[in-house]
Amino acid sequence: MYFRKQLTAFFLFSFSLCLLLESFQAEAPKKAEEFNYVVFAESQWPTWEDLDRFKNETHPLFNLDGDWKRPIYIASLLYPLRAMTAQRALLHPVADLKDYKELFMMEYVLRKVNEESDLLSGYELRIVHRDSLCDPGIGLRSFFDHVNPEDVQKVMLIGCTCSIVSVPVASVSQYWNLLQFSHASTSTALSMRKKFPTFFRVVPGFSVDEMPHYLHVILRFNYKRIAIIYEDDNYFAPIVQSLNVWCEKLGIEIVDEQGFLDEPYYAVQSVKKKDARIILILTQDNVESFFTIPCELYKHGLYGPRYFHIWNIHPESFLESETIPSFLECSFQQLATAVDHSAYQRILQVSNLDPGEKTFLNLNYEETLQDLNSFLSAAGLDLGFSKYYENLMDSVLVAAATLNLAEEIMEREQWNLTVGDFTYDNRDMMELFRDIAANISMKGIFGREIAFDSNLDLRQTVTVSISLRNFNGDHFESENYDDVSTMPVPKFFRSIGGMPRDQSEFVTQYLEVIHSLKYSVYACSIFLTVVGALCLAVTFRYKHARIIRLSSPNLNYIIAFGGILCAFSAAILVTDVDKQPFICMARYSCLSVGFSLLFGTLFCKTWRVHQVFTSLSLKGEGAIKRRATKDSGLMAIVGVVCAVDLTLLTCWFTFDPIKVIVTQREPEYDELLDTVFTFLSKECSSDFQNIWIFVLVAYKALLILYGGFLAWSTRNVKIEELNDSHFIGICIYNVTVLASVATPVVYLTKDLTSLAVGVICVAIIISVSVVYTFVFLTKFSTLLFKKDVDPVKTSGTSNKVHVSNMSMATR
Repeated sequence: MYFRKQLTAFFLFSFSLCLLLESFQAEAPKKAEEFNYVVFAESQWPTWEDLDRFKNETHPLFNLDGDWKRPIYIASLLYPLRAMTAQRALLHPVADLKDYKELFMMEYVLRKVNEESDLLSGYELRIVHRDSLCDPGIGLRSFFDHVNPEDVQKVMLIGCTCSIVSVPVASVSQYWNLLQFSHASTSTALSMRKKFPTFFRVVPGFSVDEMPHYLHVILRFNYKRIAIIYEDDNYFAPIVQSLNVWCEKLGIEIVDEQGFLDEPYYAVQSVKKKDARIILILTQDNVESFFTIPCELYKHGLYGPRYFHIWNIHPESFLESETIPSFLECSFQQLATAVDHSAYQRILQVSNLDPGEKTFLNLNYEETLQDLNSFLSAAGLDLGFSKYYENLMDSVLVAAATLNLAEEIMEREQWNLTVGDFTYDNRDMMELFRDIAANISMKGIFGREIAFDSNLDLRQTVTVSISLRNFNGDHFESENYDDVSTMPVPKFFRSIGGMPRDQSEFVTQYLEVIHSLKYSVYACSIFLTVVGALCLAVTFRYKHARIIRLSSPNLNYIIAFGGILCAFSAAILVTDVDKQPFICMARYSCLSVGFSLLFGTLFCKTWRVHQVFTSLSLKGEGAIKRRATKDSGLMAIVGVVCAVDLTLLTCWFTFDPIKVIVTQREPEYDELLDTVFTFLSKECSSDFQNIWIFVLVAYKALLILYGGFLAWSTRNVKIEELNDSHFIGICIYNVTVLASVATPVVYLTKDLTSLAVGVICVAIIISVSVVYTFVFLTKFSTLLFKKDVDPVKTSGTSNKVHVSNMSMATR
């Protein structure tokens, strides 16, 4: 018994639950109906009788006065209409419709058309509205709702607002023989008449045969390098394709072209890798696309005065409320920073209307605006005119004029049909409508000329304007320029020196010795050459003077000439080789031979003193004449040293020819100037150059070491007229120190041409100057300011025979 009661209770509970679920499912459509995007609920497809029932409603938007006329229905697909239902659209107070100004604009034209006795006489033009939500799937759904057999017959279609909806709708509407008039779709793809034979645009569109409007601002500032980030859909793909064609014609390089579906991260990352500065951003007017793109631009650092973004929408429109989606990783301030100084391009339609000329409504321009404003004011709306409103109202007007002309033609040609008899399978009537619309020429609602070109696009002159958005702490300020072709550099960019570059400036420079160093070395070389020449002249003029004669004037000639060659080598070193190998050979030859003549001769003189006084200490005074080497012998030794130089140089230049090569250094980026510098240098080079230089340097180093030994060995000889050991020691010390400092400096600064060359030239000039000072100028000062005293008397009796014998031995 207990079990039976429990089973009965269970069945009763299950039955109640089923009833509850059924009730909930029955209520669901009614609740969904309140947020339906169609005017009429799906379960209430209206008939003519249903619509006629609303004829006497007092609602100011849909109230139609006058006698009953046969209704003609035009379908519309607008966006946004939000959550319009039959009850809200037809029965609710006017206050609920303030967000739907497009409907009031169309209703204004409908009233004027239906009030015109000569236009569609006997017909009442009505429009059935449905929303596309700017979504291709929902747009197609709304279109199929329009052409549902249970719905009223439509004769034409107005819309869609968004190109991404117009493309699929125009692809299928032709099979229902419906002419479609769009007031806002501007996609290039819609200009293909073969693909969309029934699609008309009452708005200047992006034709494949015309330059895309986005390129106007790019051409204005002579940009030759851009990147494109676009939402990869049916709308922007044809525009990007057209941009590619025109950029190729105009010589503009598209360095990167990145489409994205949901996440622009990889698109922005790729643009950054290509170092694009001028970025064209094409995206739909939706929250997700807008917020994610600036956020990625900020995170990748593609913002600031070095970048210029050109948007197809108002970039700050979603930021005004400072309401940031929770999924975003950027703050309001970061998003505002990313779109700061961005540009928004607008297409302005150039009207040739005379302000006093009467329009279609038999009113002039100002009177039409006042009349429309009065109509909207009755519904509690302000004018707040949009660029699409005129196109939308003209779309209704063109549709009405087309139907009116078609009615007259069918009556005149006895078709036995009227426009009210149109059906979706009547292709002949559709072709009549299309021919009339394609050739129509009329005044628009505000007096502009309306005509269509061969692509069924509005034939009208347009100009491109630009609005630059500057973020000022907490709000955006605008700089508007109505004509891009004549716009100046915007205020912000003027303050930082001009528009951003489309890429870093690339500068190629040849590394040359700076002019100040070059001319300084030239001056020093000339000065040392003159000093050397004076040393030669003075030595020759006073060669019989005791102080000059005892210092071997013949050898002094060679020393002076060697100094001139070294000075000349410094001048050649700062001279640009200019692809002339002989200059390279002259550098090495003059320096090597000049060094041998300068220091080789100096060391030979000291070697003779060393030989004489070494013999004196070992064998007595009688050996002086026998051991002293004459000047000719020393000159022969110097000749041998120079011959070794010339032999090495000849072998080098013959078997391993020197050539001038151009080497490229690592590019350097100057962030302040936004410039990449590429430095080229002309260098003397051969396959085994380092080996040849090492042999020459090692050979000279041995010569210096031997000279140092000689100077040290003769340091006790006190006869200044014969012994230059003290001076040689100073010269060797000078050369050694300079070589020790110059060698590592030159090695470490070989990329700094002026510094490396300057160090070498300074070492040469100081070395030659020191030799000239101590070998010549000290003797000249004695000759000039002192008497030419006999060194025998000065040095003591014990040295008299030494000097006398030395003097005779060296002649």
